[in-house]
Amino acid sequence: MDRYHVLECIGEGSFGKVYKGRKKYTGQVVALKFIPKVGRPEKELRNLRREIEIMQHLHHPNIIEMLDSFETPKEVVAVTEYAEGELFQILEDDGNLPEEQVQSIASQLISALYYLHAHRILHRDMKPQNILLGKGGVVKLCDFGFARAMSINTLVLTSIKGTPLYMSPELVEEKPYDHNADLWALGCILYELFVGQPPFYTNSIFQLVSLIIKDPVKWPKNMSPEFKNFLQGLLVKDPKKRLTWPALLHHPFVKEGVVVLDETKKLTAAEMPFTEEPPPEVQAAKAKAVKEQTKKTGQSKILSKAREKRREEKAKPAADKPNGKGEAWNKHQGPEKGAGSTPTKIPRATPANPAVVAKMKGQAQAEDDWETEGKGKPVTPRSDRISHDYAREEDVATQKAAAAAKEKERKAKKSFENVNLESEELDSDDEWQQFIEATEPSNMQLTAPMTLLQDEHFASRISARLQASGQQVLEGMLEGASRLRPVLRVICNLLATKCDNELLYKLCQQMEVPSFTLHLTKQLLEKTNIKKLPWCLQVLGDLVSLLTAYFSSDFNISEIKGTKSFEVFEKSALSFVEVLPLVIKEPTDHDLKLREQGLLCLMFLCDAMDHNQTDIPKRFYSRLVEQNRTVLNSLVTMARIEPGLLRKLEIVLPSPVEASARVEQMFTMTTSVLASMIHIGGKDNGKKMVASYITDQLLSSQNEYILKELMERIIDPNNCVSVIKVLYTTSQVSRKMCRLVTSQEQPMAALLAILEGQVPLEESVLLQGFEMTLQLLSVFLLQLNKVPQVLADAAGLIVDIYVQSQVPSHGAAAALLLSQMSNYGVEIEMQIDEVLMACRHVLSELSEVTVPCPLQHGILDGMLELLLQLVHEGDVSVVRLFIECGVWNLLWHRLVQVLHINSQTEMAVYDVEGEEKILSPRRPPPDWSAMSPSGLMVMMQMSTIVFTKEPHQCVPLLASADSVVVLCLATMLSDFFLAELAQSPGDEDSSPSERVIDLILQVTQLFCFPFAVDTNDTILSETLRCVREVQLVPQLLLVSRRYLKLHLLEMPIGLVSRLILGDSQLIPQFVIMVQNTESTGFLAQLLSPEAPVAVTADVLSVCCHIARNSADHMGFLKTLLMGQKGDYGTLLSLLNHTSPVVQSRACSLMGNLLRHSDDFYKVLKARKQLVERLLTLLKDNDTNVRKCACLAVGNAAHHNGTLYSVLGTAVPQLVSLLNDNLARTRANAAAALGNLSRHSSTLCVPLIKNKAPHRLLEAVLHDNQVTVQESAAMSLRTMCHRRELKEVLVSLKAADKLSSTVQGARTSTVSTPGSRYSVSSGSHRSASAVAQHCLKLQRLLTS
Repeated sequence: MDRYHVLECIGEGSFGKVYKGRKKYTGQVVALKFIPKVGRPEKELRNLRREIEIMQHLHHPNIIEMLDSFETPKEVVAVTEYAEGELFQILEDDGNLPEEQVQSIASQLISALYYLHAHRILHRDMKPQNILLGKGGVVKLCDFGFARAMSINTLVLTSIKGTPLYMSPELVEEKPYDHNADLWALGCILYELFVGQPPFYTNSIFQLVSLIIKDPVKWPKNMSPEFKNFLQGLLVKDPKKRLTWPALLHHPFVKEGVVVLDETKKLTAAEMPFTEEPPPEVQAAKAKAVKEQTKKTGQSKILSKAREKRREEKAKPAADKPNGKGEAWNKHQGPEKGAGSTPTKIPRATPANPAVVAKMKGQAQAEDDWETEGKGKPVTPRSDRISHDYAREEDVATQKAAAAAKEKERKAKKSFENVNLESEELDSDDEWQQFIEATEPSNMQLTAPMTLLQDEHFASRISARLQASGQQVLEGMLEGASRLRPVLRVICNLLATKCDNELLYKLCQQMEVPSFTLHLTKQLLEKTNIKKLPWCLQVLGDLVSLLTAYFSSDFNISEIKGTKSFEVFEKSALSFVEVLPLVIKEPTDHDLKLREQGLLCLMFLCDAMDHNQTDIPKRFYSRLVEQNRTVLNSLVTMARIEPGLLRKLEIVLPSPVEASARVEQMFTMTTSVLASMIHIGGKDNGKKMVASYITDQLLSSQNEYILKELMERIIDPNNCVSVIKVLYTTSQVSRKMCRLVTSQEQPMAALLAILEGQVPLEESVLLQGFEMTLQLLSVFLLQLNKVPQVLADAAGLIVDIYVQSQVPSHGAAAALLLSQMSNYGVEIEMQIDEVLMACRHVLSELSEVTVPCPLQHGILDGMLELLLQLVHEGDVSVVRLFIECGVWNLLWHRLVQVLHINSQTEMAVYDVEGEEKILSPRRPPPDWSAMSPSGLMVMMQMSTIVFTKEPHQCVPLLASADSVVVLCLATMLSDFFLAELAQSPGDEDSSPSERVIDLILQVTQLFCFPFAVDTNDTILSETLRCVREVQLVPQLLLVSRRYLKLHLLEMPIGLVSRLILGDSQLIPQFVIMVQNTESTGFLAQLLSPEAPVAVTADVLSVCCHIARNSADHMGFLKTLLMGQKGDYGTLLSLLNHTSPVVQSRACSLMGNLLRHSDDFYKVLKARKQLVERLLTLLKDNDTNVRKCACLAVGNAAHHNGTLYSVLGTAVPQLVSLLNDNLARTRANAAAALGNLSRHSSTLCVPLIKNKAPHRLLEAVLHDNQVTVQESAAMSLRTMCHRRELKEVLVSLKAADKLSSTVQGARTSTVSTPGSRYSVSSGSHRSASAVAQHCLKLQRLLTS
C-alpha cells in the first residue's frame, strides 16, 4: 500500500470494496480492489488468485488491465486501470440506447471476446454490470471472477457460472458448454441495450428457465434487419448452430469496428481452437465429450437452489418474516402478473370503467410494436430482475393443475361476475366463497376489491349480515357462526389489500369495525355457556384476526382528512388492551391458538403506534401502565414456560413433538411481543414508561426465574434477537439490570458468542441481532462507567469487527463500543490507516441503521470520538493523511445530511427587511440519531484541531459559499438550528444551553482562521465574499445577542469587527440588521462600562469605520450614542472610560462623525461637556488618546467656525502637541491648527499669541516626517488667507526659509507610511507633495 494513495470508495460487493486511488509519484489514477481474506475458504482464495493470474496476462484496449496485485495479512489487493463509467448505470438512467451506439459497443465487445477466446479464456459472467466505460466512451470488459482458462485439450466445461438472465440454454439445462455460452450472453446484453430489457425476463426463476429453453425471442419492429440478423445468430438456442468464430468477425453489423490485435493474428490455429473452424475429428471429439458429460438427471441446480430457498422461507414462523408480520397480513403494493397465476374473477356490480377500457386499448396498441407472440412488452426490469421471494414462486405446473381442477369443479356454479349486489341476497356459501377468493390478497389483483369498495350497496348488505349473524352467535346459534365467519374473512381480505385508505376506512365506519368486533369479542368471552360450543374459539379467532387487520391498516398511521380516524384508532386500541387479558388467558383455548392470535394482534398494534407521529402513542402507553397493567403482568409471566404447559398440550395435540414445538413457538411469540412493547426506537413515543414498568417487574424477587430464563435464551437462535431487544431496552432504563447481566458469566459469554458468529441466527435477523449486541455492550459501559473484564479481554474481537466489517452500521456500533472502552482505560491497538479506512467505509456506505443508538447517542458518535483522539494525539502528517484519504470531506457531507441541508440554496439568510427572523426553508429537526448533540460538539472540537494543524488545506474551504463546510457552519448559526439544539436532551457533561454557547464559539473560531494565519489575498478576498453571501455578520450579532453573556462576546464581536473593517460592503448588512431587529440597545450595552474592554473597543472600531466610510448612516450612529436619555450619555461615558483604548477609539469616532459634514456640530454645541472632555483628552498621558483627540478637534473645526468659541482654548495644547513623540499626533495637531483659522479670524489672536505660525513653520522646515511637514504646510497655506497670520509669517521671512526646504524636498525620496487614522486618505505621502505645498505657500506669501 506504500505505492498508492486511496481516494474514495467507488463500489462494493460480496467480494469486498473497490476504491479509486492514485499511484504515488506518477499521478496515475487506478482502481484498487480490496478483498478480505477473513472468513473466506481456501478454495475461494485460490479462485481469486486464479482471476488475478488470468488478468495479468490480458492486454487489450477493451479489457480492464491488471496493473498490480499484492497481499497483506488480511486482504488481497488487485490494482487495475480506472474506468470512469458503467454501462449498467447508463442503462439504468436512459432505459435503452440508439442502435448506432449499440453497434459501437458490440464491435468493441466482439473485439474483447475474440481476444479472450483466442487465448482459450471463457469469461462466463457476461452482463451489463461487468462492462465499464473508459475515457472517450471506450468499452472495458471486467470482472473475471468466473473466468476459466482452458487447456488446448479441454473442449467443454460443466460447472455452472454466471447470472441467470444471461445464461444460455445449455447452461440452465446444465449441459456441457464452451465459448458459445459467452456469445449467447453477448446477444442478451446487446438486445437489452437496444430494447431496455433482456430477451427473456420474468420475476420467477422457474419461469425464466422455461423461457430461455423454449420461448422464441420477441423482435421490436424498429430494429434494423442487419442488427436483427446479427442477434438472431447469437441467440440461437442450439449452441452448435449459434453464430460463432470466425464468421462472427465478418458479420456486416460489426466487421467495420472489430479490431484484432497483431499478437492474436500470430497465433496458430492449434493454439486458438475456439476462434477457428475446428477440423472434423475435433468436432467429433467435442460431441462425444458433450454426450458423456451431460447429466442423466433432469434436476437443475438453479431450480433446486430456488426451491430450497422457498422451503426455508416457508419454514420460518410468521413473526420472523422480514416485516415482522404473518403471511396472511403481508402488505401488497399492487397487482403483479407472475407466471402461472390464475386470473381472479372481476365483480360486475358496476358498469365497466371507461378509463380501464382505454388503458386496455393502449396496451393492445403497444403489443402491435412487437413482431412475435407475447402479451405485450413487459416493464423494464432493473435491480429486482429475479425475485428472491421464493415463498410466492410456487411450482407453475402444480398451480395450473390445481386451478384447472377448481375451475372444473365450480364450472356449473353461479359465477361471482354475475352476482348482483343490488338485488340478490348473499346467503349461499358459494357466493360468499366467491367473495373470499376475489378479495384474497394472494391473488395480487386489486380490481375486485376496488370494485366492492366502490359499490354503494356492498357495505350496507355486508353490514346487515354482520349485525344479524353477530346477534345469532351471541344466542349460541351455529348458523350465526357459519354466516359470520365468511363476512369476517372478506373484511380481513379487503383490509389486507391496503388498496385505498379512504375507501377502507369508510367501509370500517359503515360496518362499525372495530367497535362491533371488540364488543362481540368481549361478550363472547364473558358468556361461559357459549364458550363451551366447539365453534366459539374459531369465531373468536376470526374476530381477533379482523382486529389485527384493522390495526395494521395505514389509516391509523396517516389520518384520513375530514374524519376521526385517529380518534377511533386510539379508542379502539384502549378497548382492545382491556379485552386482551381475557383473550390470552381463555381457559378453553387448549391449543393456545387464540392466545397466539391475540399476541400477534398486540404486536401489530404496537407497530402501528411506532409509526403514528401524534401524541396518541404516549397516551396509549401511559394508560397501559396506569390502568391496564394486567396485560403487562401477563406478558412478563408468559416470558417463562409455564409449569405443566407441555403436558396439557400433549393431550390436545397429535404428538409430543408437536406439543414441544408449540411450547417453543409460544415462548418465541411472547418474547417477540414483549420486545415490541418496550423496544424504544429513535423517538420516545411513550414506550419508556412501559419499559420502566417491565424492568421493575423482571427485577422483582418473585420474577428472578423469568429473567434467568430469558438470559439463558440468548444463545437460542429463535429467541436471541427478541431477548437482546428486551435486555437492550431494560438496561437503558436501569443500571441495576446492567449490573445484574454483566455480573453473570453466561449472558456475557453468550453475547460475545453472537459477535464471534457462534449463534446461528436466521439471515433475516442476523444483521439486527449482531448490531444490537454491540449496542447492548455499549449500554453496559455507559451505564456502569466501567468495562467488565470479560469485555476488556475481547477488545481484539471488537477491533476486528470495526476494521473488517462489511456492514457500515456494524462498524459504527463497534466504534461506539471501542470509544467507550478507550475512555474507561482499555488499551485499543489499531493502525492509523485501519482507523481511517474503517471510518471511510462507514461514512461512505452507511445508509440504514437497524438499531437506534442507546442513551441519546448518534450512530456516528463513536467514530467521531475515535477520530478526535486520532487527530489530537497525531502530528501534522496524521492530520494531513486524515484529510487526503477523504474522511474529512465525508464527515462534512454526513453533517449536511444530519442538518437536512438539501441544496446549496438552502442557506440560512437574515431577513433584512422584515422582523427578526432567519429566512430558510423549514427543515426537519436535525437527525440526532445519526449524530447526537454531543457528537456534534466532538465534530467541532476535531475541526478546530484540524484547522489548527493544517490551516492551509482547511482555510480555502471557507472561501466558497457553496462548500459543505460553509453550508454547515452557517446553518449551525441559524436561529432554527440553535433552538433545536437548545431543546435537545442534555447529558452529564453539559446542558443544552451550554452546548449552544460552545457551538457558537466553536463556529466563530473556525471563521476566524482566515484572518489569523498567513493567507494569500485571493483566498482572503474570496472568504470575505463568502461571508457576504451567507450574511455571517447579521447571524453572529443575532446569536450573540440571544445566547451569549457579555464575558463571552470577545471572539464573535471581534470577528464582526475584523470582517467589517476588511470589507466595507458588509456595513449595510450590519446597520440594517441592527435597525430592523431593534438591536441598538444590545450594541449600547456593549458600549457600557460593564462590557469587556475588548468588546467595547471592537464595537467602536466598527462604528468608526461606518462613520469614516460615508455619512449615510449618521442617524444610526447618533441613535446608538445618545443613550437612554438622549443626552449622548453613552458617548460621554466612553470619553470618560478607564481604558485608554476605549477613550482613543471614542475620540476617533467623534472625529469621523465630524468628517463628512457639520451635522454633528449641533450636538457638540448643545453639549459642551463633550467638547470639554475632548479638549481635556488632548493632555492625556496615552499617545493614542492624544492622537485621536487631535483628529476630533481638527474635524470639529473643518466645515465651519460654529465651534470656534469653544475650541479656542485648545490652541495652546495643540501648539504643544506639535512636539509630540508620535508623528501622527503632530500631523493631526498641525491640521487642527490650520482648521481653526479656516473660516474666520476669530482665533487669530490666540493663534499668534501661542506662536502657532512659528511652530508650524518650524515643523515644515525641520520635522523628519513628511506627513507632519505636509500637514503643517497645508495649515500655513490656510493661515495665509488671514491677514494677521500672513503678516506674522512674512515677518518670519517664511518665503525665504521655505526655499531651501523646497529644494531639499525635490531631491528627497524619503516617505513615511501614514497612520491608521490619517487626516485624508491614509496613503503614503511623498516628499514631492511637501514641495508642492511649499511652493504654493511661497506664492501666497509673496503675492
